[in-house]
Amino acid sequence: MQQAQAYIKFTGGTGTIKKVGTKTVYQFGGGKHDTVGCLDIRVPITAEFIIIMAVDVIKLNVPFLLGLDTLDRYKMYVNNVTNELVCVNEGVSLLTTRSDGHVYYSWEWNPDILYTFPELVRIHRHFFHASPERLYAVMRRAKNEDAVPETLQRLQDVAAACDVCQCLAKEPGRFHAALPEGDVIFNRVVLIDLMFLNGRAVLHIVDKDTLFSAATFLRDGQSTTAVWDAYMSVWVTKYAGYSNHIHVDAGTQLQSAEWKALLHAAGVQVYDSGVESHNSLGAGERYHAYLRNLYNRVSADRPGISPEMALALAVFVMNQTAGPSGLSPMLLLFGVNPPVPVKPVDLPGHRERSKAMADARLEMVKCVAKARLDAALRNKVPSGAMVDVQPGMDVLVFREVPDKKWEGPYKVVGVSGKKVWLDEKQRLRMYSITKVKVYKPPPNI
Repeated sequence: MQQAQAYIKFTGGTGTIKKVGTKTVYQFGGGKHDTVGCLDIRVPITAEFIIIMAVDVIKLNVPFLLGLDTLDRYKMYVNNVTNELVCVNEGVSLLTTRSDGHVYYSWEWNPDILYTFPELVRIHRHFFHASPERLYAVMRRAKNEDAVPETLQRLQDVAAACDVCQCLAKEPGRFHAALPEGDVIFNRVVLIDLMFLNGRAVLHIVDKDTLFSAATFLRDGQSTTAVWDAYMSVWVTKYAGYSNHIHVDAGTQLQSAEWKALLHAAGVQVYDSGVESHNSLGAGERYHAYLRNLYNRVSADRPGISPEMALALAVFVMNQTAGPSGLSPMLLLFGVNPPVPVKPVDLPGHRERSKAMADARLEMVKCVAKARLDAALRNKVPSGAMVDVQPGMDVLVFREVPDKKWEGPYKVVGVSGKKVWLDEKQRLRMYSITKVKVYKPPPNI
């Protein structure tokens, strides 16, 4: 009884001992004691987690007792080796003391702890998962004295652990800049993707370092064999042979076992784009619009030429003009700027071409480094850069089809740089780290 009265005093007299219909008899120290009433109390475990309990009051000076039903409900247990009350969901351990064969947890009343976690969850659900900032603003407008600054943080914790809010969170950002390579090397990494011009499939190939392009219409449909034949004819046999690495998009032909077997036999390492990893090819996808625009202009200017010739001229023009600060792919690859057909000019010799190519590549390294630093400073840091994903964790993944929402949770199988492999319904699938976030299970309340 004394403990109940002390609790009511600490809380400013807000609590009352309520009468109960059926009295329960408790036995302590060899004596029996009837229930006087029932009192609702709030036990602060942490600043964000408060247990609300209804305890029976008897005429005896005994502390509040935490039974096994309460410990099981909130997933807590007493570690009798370290003398700690361990809260599994909250990830905290509270020191306890031993006395007369019992374990005690002592706490002091904090007047700033006014809303319990279950109450905030109830408010969050009552307003149909409104944002924490809006809920807090409503509380403040209502001049609710319980709405202290800590309440906003607890509302954010409620939203972070809410399944509905996690699944309907906004689309994540993506990386806008990558660390450039130390030098410009042709045919080190090649970007390959399929695009369409006037309904016809086109294989578009872009060298990652020099941005040199090649493209051709596919023959015999869009089979893997047609893609391989086009790659061989417009790139491998014309320039420097097979590249060291190939970065491909998530197309059906470029992900087939036959395509990967052909590249493996040629000694080429394949980089795959993850699911929902749009624009992961970088220039390989940005230059689609550039090539399509040039193709349409050539076709409009010379309506009598064939589509194949229009595509060849568009690629020719793109290799002469694409690139930062006037550093065209032709200059980076061949050491010579495209001649302007106004008057005859003498082409430079081999030594002059080599020097011009070396100077242009050094300038290209500077331009790319500056452009990527500017992009990194200009754009927001994507959420994936701050996600610590480890194998064995449960995560949600953002899917655009059909409803643009987060799905899961799925188990993380492996992590490598910006790539995450997930066990998705007994299938191993790769995603960009910007498309996943750690799943927070709802608390037991």
